[in-house]
Amino acid sequence: AGCSIPEATRAEQLWDLAVQAPKAKRRKRSNAWIWYCTGGIVAVLILIFAAVIILQLSQASQGYEVGSCYISLFTNSTCLQASGSCLMEVAVRSGDLFLVKSAWPLPLEHTGSNGDLTTYFGDPFRCCNDEQGRVPACCDLVTGGVQQRTAETFCDSWGSIGKVDWTGQPCHIGAWPCLFTVVAGGPTGDMIDELMYFAQPDVSSYMVVVVLLTVFLLLLILA
Repeated sequence: AGCSIPEATRAEQLWDLAVQAPKAKRRKRSNAWIWYCTGGIVAVLILIFAAVIILQLSQASQGYEVGSCYISLFTNSTCLQASGSCLMEVAVRSGDLFLVKSAWPLPLEHTGSNGDLTTYFGDPFRCCNDEQGRVPACCDLVTGGVQQRTAETFCDSWGSIGKVDWTGQPCHIGAWPCLFTVVAGGPTGDMIDELMYFAQPDVSSYMVVVVLLTVFLLLLILA
């Protein structure tokens, strides 16, 4: 009512068209925000693990200077020392610094059920122990010399002449990491005060995680 026949016919046609028209599809929501959030979380994790690595390495030195050391000769140039001691002269290098620590004893540890097994401690000194893994006589810590007509090589570097320790593992080669302090203005100039073998912390597991996270982050960026 209230419209003519042509108008009613036109309205009916329009209604049919509206009913037959395809329904508008809902616009899909972008998933880009998921990638952005994931990438941000991965980047933060990389920074956290990198900070842990740096913190562990910096705290391990305990405020000492870090250098590389090697045994250069016996104190007083002899292995026949008083009171059963076995003291060494150790060359210390760190950047442009080169000094010698005198009368340094190799690090010892007491193991066994009753602490009755005494061995030299630290990877560079594995071959300083005898075939039973015990501390030997002081004169056994060096090979070569005038009598053998070869250069003297101390036990901290016997890997260079192909020796193995009592377990069959190759001996250490070259200088070893050390921590030291310097006393300025000693009787003969700067002197090494404290010296110790530096067992560097194992951060390899953290490094693996950082590498894997970095690869994952790159894949996210390139995806």
